[in-house]
Amino acid sequence: MPRAFSLANFKDQLILTQRGHKAAQVEFDRALASTAEACKGKDKDFTEKRYVALESGCTTLKRAMEAVSDKNRAQRYFKFELLARQKRPSTPRLLKLFTRFYGLTADYGGSIWKPLVSLGLLWLSLTFIYGVNAHIAGVDLSPRKEIVGALDFSATHIFRPLFIWSKTEMGDARGWLAQYRAGLSAGGWLSIKLLATVQSFLSLTLLFLFGLATKRKFQIS
Repeated sequence: MPRAFSLANFKDQLILTQRGHKAAQVEFDRALASTAEACKGKDKDFTEKRYVALESGCTTLKRAMEAVSDKNRAQRYFKFELLARQKRPSTPRLLKLFTRFYGLTADYGGSIWKPLVSLGLLWLSLTFIYGVNAHIAGVDLSPRKEIVGALDFSATHIFRPLFIWSKTEMGDARGWLAQYRAGLSAGGWLSIKLLATVQSFLSLTLLFLFGLATKRKFQIS
């Protein structure tokens, strides 16, 4: 159990039985469940100490794995460390929210592909929203041009963050973007600009998580 290694100091090599990730996850889930059971009806200080001990044990094991260049298990215990920290009463809610987001979109740094898949889903989801909204706003082009226009507009906010706030020309007055802008009220266009801004920040975050996962995967300094 990771908690048993809390505050441990290894002066020589640590040898742990090689176990699959699923088996380790099951064991950690049991540790979380037993900790939660022990904390029922207890005050926050008691709960904090129990989860700190669990987190500390995971940190110790993570560092031990890093010391012997076992990247896979170092990542595993890093994930467990974050999960234990998330349960601590003293952990800020914003940090807990980001940790959940980190787990959902990048498996706590363990997946290179999840951030890219999440980015792709974000791009397509916003493409659909922009496309439908533009059609309702009165964009009158061929279906192909409307789809391409929405795809391009959505992609712009990934590769050119905050572009929508610039004073760049809208292009051909008959084009998709110009028609979209003309068909919306000032308030409607402001709403689209705010949505595009959120998309840009989420996209940058996902690209950062992709870079972070790549760094951890290949131990890039």
